[in-house]
Amino acid sequence: METISLDLRTRIMLDSDSGMTDSDVAAKHIVSVAFVKKLKSQRRRTGSIAPIERKLDSQRRKLSGCEDDLRRLIDSGEARTLEELRQKLRVRVSLFTIWREVHRLGYRYKKRHLLPQSKGEKTWLENATTGFAVGVAGMRKSLFFSMKHGPRRI
Repeated sequence: METISLDLRTRIMLDSDSGMTDSDVAAKHIVSVAFVKKLKSQRRRTGSIAPIERKLDSQRRKLSGCEDDLRRLIDSGEARTLEELRQKLRVRVSLFTIWREVHRLGYRYKKRHLLPQSKGEKTWLENATTGFAVGVAGMRKSLFFSMKHGPRRI
């Protein structure tokens, strides 16, 4: 979401100061009523209607010097899960914070199919547990089940 310009903020406050209700001001300038109230509150507290600079949250601040280590761990394959990344980096942050940082650095996790999609002919695999041949669809279904419900015990 983009920051609302200082010019628009000024016009909103001029209309509000002239006696218009918050809902009328919001409808006129196509903003929410909550934004008009927030802007009035900000002016009361700080004396300014300029946009406020956002600070890094405390969790992300703990990871601020770890970008190079994080890239190295991901590129080398030393850590494959968020939990492993947290242990190798030796930081006390939530897994979600690590995920956000990984995502911010441009790394994406893309699920890939086991085999390329067949073009009309049936592709068969031998099931390692039973020794029977199963079709790709059957193998994908069993893999989906094991991923969804945890590892199977044999």
